[in-house]
Amino acid sequence: MTYPVFDRTTESHEAFFAYVEQYPDRRFDIVDGELVEVSPKPLHASLQAELTIIFGLWLRENPIGYVHTEGFHVLNDERFIPDISINAHKADNQAYFSVPPLLAVEIRSDTQSREAQRRKARRYIANGTPAVLLVLPHESLELFTADGGDTPQVFKPGQRVENIPGLDGLQVDVSALFG
Repeated sequence: MTYPVFDRTTESHEAFFAYVEQYPDRRFDIVDGELVEVSPKPLHASLQAELTIIFGLWLRENPIGYVHTEGFHVLNDERFIPDISINAHKADNQAYFSVPPLLAVEIRSDTQSREAQRRKARRYIANGTPAVLLVLPHESLELFTADGGDTPQVFKPGQRVENIPGLDGLQVDVSALFG
């Protein structure tokens, strides 16, 4: 199936929502500005749930924001749907977030290339997100930061992701996540 490209200069956010609502049984992501259907496997859902729990528990002790799954973000007219995000504010009734998340998390699915996900992480950073965590299941976690340039920090099993900008004390044990 061919999907439309939602040009940020000519297409409204409402057009995007209207299109996606036509297919309630499908999941979409936006990669390099194009709408892409994704077919996440149970592993993807498990990692998403586990990270949501880790972030939610940390936020209870450090109430600086809220964890959201698949919250739609429009940043400088670019559209993003992170698998998980930590945002300074609740979603409430707004249609989308217009402020960059404190942390965006992308979990790579089989239908997504590593490089496309890395480009997406860099686009988050370019649009004001301080940190992006790219999860490559059973391999590594890559942490992109605003002050880290184009090269992410790579964390393998046996290591912990620490020192996430603005999220002091938050840690993700890579071995436990992939265990």
